[in-house]
Amino acid sequence: MPHWREMQDNDNRYVAAFELKGKDVTRTIKEIKTEEVESNKGGKKRKIIIYFEGAKKPFLSVTTNNKTIAGMYGPDVSGWIGKSITLYPTTCPAFGEITDCIRVRPVIPAAVAAVAE
Repeated sequence: MPHWREMQDNDNRYVAAFELKGKDVTRTIKEIKTEEVESNKGGKKRKIIIYFEGAKKPFLSVTTNNKTIAGMYGPDVSGWIGKSITLYPTTCPAFGEITDCIRVRPVIPAAVAAVAE
């Protein structure tokens, strides 16, 4: 059976935590853009959107994840292109409740690190 979120209308533009199916997913960054995204409090906020090689959907990256990636590859987002990151599903407090979210593991993926040495 599909996940219940797959059975209802969702904002399917960006990868969602349930789509990772409980597993870590390592992807190589192809492109980074910014977009105006609807805020839950109304209005819009500018967010970083990360596009991956071979992936169908981009990743809407929040400040927590951006800081993690910057810790691995530096604060200049142009330096993130061609680099790999590992996404994992977890939960976090948001909007007054605990909700599903995606985080970035704070280590350079092993296969990538071995090539860089």
